[in-house]
Amino acid sequence: MKKNRAEVLFKLVDVLMTPFQNFRRYKKIASVRNIQYSDIDKRLKLDVYFRKDSDDSPKPVIVYFAGGGFIGGSKDYRKSALRFFASLGYVSIGINHRLSPQCIFPTHIIDCYTGLNFLPEIAERFHLDLNRLIIAGDSSGGYFASYCVGACLKQDVRDAIGLVEPKVKPIGCVCWCGAYDVHKLFAAKVAFDLARITGESYFGIKLDKYCSGLKTLDKAGYLSPIDFIDESWVPMYFNYSVKDLFCRGQGELLEERLKKYNVPYRCTFAKNFFANHDYQLFALSFHSKAALNDTADFLRVMAEKGKLDD
Repeated sequence: MKKNRAEVLFKLVDVLMTPFQNFRRYKKIASVRNIQYSDIDKRLKLDVYFRKDSDDSPKPVIVYFAGGGFIGGSKDYRKSALRFFASLGYVSIGINHRLSPQCIFPTHIIDCYTGLNFLPEIAERFHLDLNRLIIAGDSSGGYFASYCVGACLKQDVRDAIGLVEPKVKPIGCVCWCGAYDVHKLFAAKVAFDLARITGESYFGIKLDKYCSGLKTLDKAGYLSPIDFIDESWVPMYFNYSVKDLFCRGQGELLEERLKKYNVPYRCTFAKNFFANHDYQLFALSFHSKAALNDTADFLRVMAEKGKLDD
């Protein structure tokens, strides 16, 4: 089958950016890789990263969904991010899901949610404290992370896309340069019409430049995780680039929504064009270091207190 240009682009990004996004090394980190969490598809595997010198006491947990424009991405391209979380004393778990255009909404979310519900099965083996669970992701992974938070918290979200009761409940969420409002995301003006093509791949329908077709879907009210946020939402850390080439304006929308409902959060943003989409993954620049340091501070507070101070 001929690949569309969005598929080609995101595959190139995965391959070409990996050396620059995964060069950072962390000492004394071990991993167990490719644990199958569902037999539905061979892609549905997870990796577990943890400190070699840790004892058998229960550890806080962070589950991470890799970005890739809904079309690409894999835990294999985020090894440094997973090691970073493990270096903070978390057991970090990278979870894969199926990809578009072979699979469409809500398949990816069902996969991510199934991965979360698998965690109790490995809790004893990896000393997981599931009462201290953070759900995280970057780019489209930020969309899946925030969507899964909504699914864990809200019965109507689960009912809308056919999810079972959650076996875990997150206490926080970390989103790096994430997407939260798909109507605005896929209607944005992006070079080579990539936003619209990505939206068509993810939802499996033809879209005009306004993405008006999304309003006709039977789950139209359950496409964007930003719509799930209310007073019951969990504390968040997120970052964004003001001049983001792919997710411009998404971080600002999230911040506005969190403020509206007085949800505790911490936020880092960059105005420099060269600190662009997923800039935190490159680890060496001032902006990336700031985002990583602020992420670490958020995770330390959540592990210790389970909440953010006002």
